[in-house]
Amino acid sequence: ETWCKVSRGDNNAVVGARSALFLPFSNLGLIIIDEEHDNSFKQEEGVLYNARDMALIRAKIEKIPIILSTATPSMETWSNSQNNKFSHVKLSERIGIAKMPEIQIVDMREADLEYNKWISHSLKDKISENLINKNLSLLFLNRRGYAPLKLCNSCGHRLGCRNCESWMVEHKKDNLLICHQCGLTQKFENRCKSCGEDDTLISCGPGVERIEEEIISYFPESKIEILSSDTIKNPQTMSILLNNIQNSKIDIIIGTQMISKGHNFKNLTLVGIIDADMSLSGGDLRASEKAFQILHQVSGRAGRENKKGIVLIQTYDPENQVIEALRKNDRDNFLTIERDFRKVANLPPFGRLVSIIISSRDQYKLERFGNSLKDIAPNFENISILGPAPAPIFYLRGKYRYRFLIKTKKEINIQKVIKIWLQSTKIPSAVNLAIDIEPYSFL
Repeated sequence: ETWCKVSRGDNNAVVGARSALFLPFSNLGLIIIDEEHDNSFKQEEGVLYNARDMALIRAKIEKIPIILSTATPSMETWSNSQNNKFSHVKLSERIGIAKMPEIQIVDMREADLEYNKWISHSLKDKISENLINKNLSLLFLNRRGYAPLKLCNSCGHRLGCRNCESWMVEHKKDNLLICHQCGLTQKFENRCKSCGEDDTLISCGPGVERIEEEIISYFPESKIEILSSDTIKNPQTMSILLNNIQNSKIDIIIGTQMISKGHNFKNLTLVGIIDADMSLSGGDLRASEKAFQILHQVSGRAGRENKKGIVLIQTYDPENQVIEALRKNDRDNFLTIERDFRKVANLPPFGRLVSIIISSRDQYKLERFGNSLKDIAPNFENISILGPAPAPIFYLRGKYRYRFLIKTKKEINIQKVIKIWLQSTKIPSAVNLAIDIEPYSFL
């Protein structure tokens, strides 16, 4: 229906996700990419592409303007604006009388928390103050469920997914264990399958459900809602929740990244970031950039109208450049430091990366093919081919996975190099090969 309307030119505006780029517009005059930094613009299954970059190409083909809108630009977009490839328009102040929130850092090394508690005394005091003043509080933890790991305190066995090399996540409210990689779901039984002992399985680490449990123990009379993909199943549920928030029927929101942007709650004056460190590192060149973006965005929920906002960031690494940039509200200095690091290392946007991921249910055939692919790899100047190496998540959805990482200078036509390379081999029917230009995931 939408396809036909767009083709006939019946619509003046289309609001769409990635695939909207491919609609047969008859009179397209402007493309707006809202929150252009968002990783969800990168499609990582099926056809691999970045919708933000495809939108730039479509705008060029159509000879029309394109707006990339964000408070936390991606390194690629920021570099293009610094190099005057893109025009740059700044909104230096908030709308109306709203001011940027005050940022406070809570050093968790000195927090003196009780066992299995995650909310610092400083944050607890601020929540209490907010409840007295009848203002809304938001606690942010980007981890669904109750606990990311269950293990046996008798034999040490960890409950893992049979289809993936990942742990089963406890969802206590539904008495379920769920794999967040493949979606495998099973009822939780408090009996260790390894040693056979009963009531020995313990929860390790917090998810949003566990934070709710802790908050209830401190403030039993408060009205609390969890906002995550587990609790918001459809638009109607979301609409009811947002209406309750706007009508001051909720005291505390506990949310994952769903709450990090796009929401404007008039009474939200306190944001508490429970674990700022969980996204600061890892085998991802964009780890710092992504961490800054999501923490900056969720901090921006506080004090958006006429009430002063405050943000408490709990961290064990207060000297980290991301935490320091958030404390000073100095986005451009952070981006400059990150840009200089990328430039020295010849990483995007100054160099190019390509992932080749091979997978199979037959580990022996996969390893043999990976080695043969390495043997016939082209030897070009300014091209480094790393691998094959087992993927960080080696076993996923019933398949074993190996990865190559290709690193090149920006001016090299790497697509042509890969085409020549792969033309000289036959991919076995039992092996799947995927090429990811400028990967966002390295798992």
